[in-house]
Amino acid sequence: MTRFLLLSVSVLAGLLPGAAVRAGAADTLLPGLPAAMAPHDIPRAVDSAASAHPVPNLTAAQIIDRNVAARGGLEAWRKVQTMMLAGHIETARGSQTTLPFVLEIARPNKTHFEIDVRNQRSVRVYDGREGWKMRAVQSSPPELQPFSPQELRYASDAQVVDGVLIDHEAKGISVVAEGIDQLDGRVAYRLSAHLPSGALETVWVDAETFLEVRSQREFHNQANLTGRTTMYYSDFRDVDGLKLPFLVETASGTGQTPDKLIIEKVSLNLPFDERTFSRPHTSRVRETRPQNAAAGAR
Repeated sequence: MTRFLLLSVSVLAGLLPGAAVRAGAADTLLPGLPAAMAPHDIPRAVDSAASAHPVPNLTAAQIIDRNVAARGGLEAWRKVQTMMLAGHIETARGSQTTLPFVLEIARPNKTHFEIDVRNQRSVRVYDGREGWKMRAVQSSPPELQPFSPQELRYASDAQVVDGVLIDHEAKGISVVAEGIDQLDGRVAYRLSAHLPSGALETVWVDAETFLEVRSQREFHNQANLTGRTTMYYSDFRDVDGLKLPFLVETASGTGQTPDKLIIEKVSLNLPFDERTFSRPHTSRVRETRPQNAAAGAR
């Protein structure tokens, strides 16, 4: 389930009022990074730990098997068809620092993410093929846009319910064990997941708990620069036999205060109406097109 969190927190900049005035129009960039940000701008506090903290040299398959078991087991995850999460986001990006949210997801990768910004709804919806974003705008009707080609590619890779490791072969994802690193004093296995779109996601699995503690996802912005979004997972709790992180933090650049997604409630297998994942409707809305909408995904 961590991939939907990656997607949801990373698009926060595009939902906040006035966010689109940043360089390159932030709500057209998938993880909310400035258009000029290149990979070396992302903090990389990872040290090799193989010699200082010896751990078993496991294969990718062995690491994944233990990760799946630690998260509750393969059959338990396969039974999860929908998930609803409610909580709040803590951010330093605007004048409202606490933003209530509700996130509804369904297999294979449908999402409805809604936050309250100054008592106005901001929404992102993806139905598995098309996506829309409705952003609150001060003193104006809400602004509705389709996803950009880059956002569509990012959303199609999201694996919103159970992530890239569970049933990865059936999803067309190849996973390779790359090494062993030290993250904040703990030892973690580093795995590279090659997604069907060609994108790369790196996942760090704690060598003791075998829970995912960090992930990093590549993307291409509209300037065709490669960047990375980094997520940190903690405060794992039991939900109907599954282990889920109740705190997710995102690092989007050197010197920036991380955004925090704090989960307060999780419900599994709720019967969502299909309209939940359809194009948002409202009586007063301004429909616009994203910048460079005609450009194809790279």
